[in-house]
Amino acid sequence: MADNTLHSSARANWLERRFALRSRGGTLRTECLAGITGFLAAAYLLVVIPGLLAIGGMDKGAATTGTILVFVVGSLLMAFYANLPFIVGPGIGGSVLVGVTLAGSEGIGWQTGLGIACWSGILFFLLTRFGLREVVTRSVPQSIKLGLTASIGLFVAVLGFRNAGLVLANAKTNALMLGDFLAPGALVALCGLFLAIALQARKVPAPFCGPFCAPPWWASPSASPICRQVLSTFPIR
Repeated sequence: MADNTLHSSARANWLERRFALRSRGGTLRTECLAGITGFLAAAYLLVVIPGLLAIGGMDKGAATTGTILVFVVGSLLMAFYANLPFIVGPGIGGSVLVGVTLAGSEGIGWQTGLGIACWSGILFFLLTRFGLREVVTRSVPQSIKLGLTASIGLFVAVLGFRNAGLVLANAKTNALMLGDFLAPGALVALCGLFLAIALQARKVPAPFCGPFCAPPWWASPSASPICRQVLSTFPIR
């Protein structure tokens, strides 16, 4: 019993020295819940980003592996080097530029697109290093900042609605139309959405963990859980 107490105390002291949880008003339980919530909020990117890159001809399994590795390495560097609770990984904007616009529409090879993305990353690093990023950020009107945030949210929402079958894409008119709300996948998505809203209204910590881990979601044959898609496209060649 004494050894267990000593080990627990040593772990708590190490966490406090390394991350300064108490001085920042946090606890181990809060940080764990925040980490799980952050993972569930960003887990869709493990499917969306490889899918976007695959449009441009990149191998989907390799793209999935690379996406996961970038998330792991970037988030660990942010945690242990910067000591900040941020998830770092590839974004949808760059993936659309490389996979859909450059490689898909313009006919440029995805290798060239990745090179462009690499040089843009170096440029952003230099802008940040020499303090020019703040100047660029302040020069952007607030309306454009809010519009970009809302548009990304709508884009992600449409992706989720399409995957759940709530909306369908009309190939002839390039417009969206309502899907079958009584289909199993759509019912599971709606139940998860209402469950998340109810948990959020009740101020339950990590309200999106419940809908994501709900057994009906995993049991539905028409649902496509993110973890299954990631595992099915994970091989390293």
